[in-house]
Amino acid sequence: SVMVTAYAQAGKMEHARDLFNRCPTKSLLLWNLMIQAYAQDGHCRQALEIFHVMNLESCPTPDEATLQIVLAACSYEGYVDGGRDCFISMQQDHGLVPEVEHFCCIADCLGRAGLLVQAEMLIRSMPCLPNSAAWTSLLGSCNLHGDVQLGASIMDNFLELEEMAAPYILLSNIYA
Repeated sequence: SVMVTAYAQAGKMEHARDLFNRCPTKSLLLWNLMIQAYAQDGHCRQALEIFHVMNLESCPTPDEATLQIVLAACSYEGYVDGGRDCFISMQQDHGLVPEVEHFCCIADCLGRAGLLVQAEMLIRSMPCLPNSAAWTSLLGSCNLHGDVQLGASIMDNFLELEEMAAPYILLSNIYA
């Protein structure tokens, strides 16, 4: 796994993939490293492809970290349906309880796709208290899609959490 990581960090994904493919037994850590390497290198489709191969081989079972990486890749690639399917599969197929980070990834995916109301509803319905990352992500999507009204209403949530400069900068960008 060290060599796979080294090649991936050097941007030599073909070499990393070749080493990965030659491993007779692949640990969960190795699968996660390969999925994350592709996602961080901007090759989200390949990250999702590796995840699908992992599911087909049924060994090892993905964990919370695996699914967070996959959800983030879906968000970056704009795969709303894929993100939703993964989120549902996380619970139904793998018996994992979504954490705040998983909800944030799905909310980010919805927000990037312009589904701002759905993203807000998801954040507000989380079984845990939404953190500043969830609201910042939605505020960034409001900026991206020019939704001043929702952006302004989100600011109230930051006042309840903590003082940070980033939300105010994002809000000012929406008005710009």
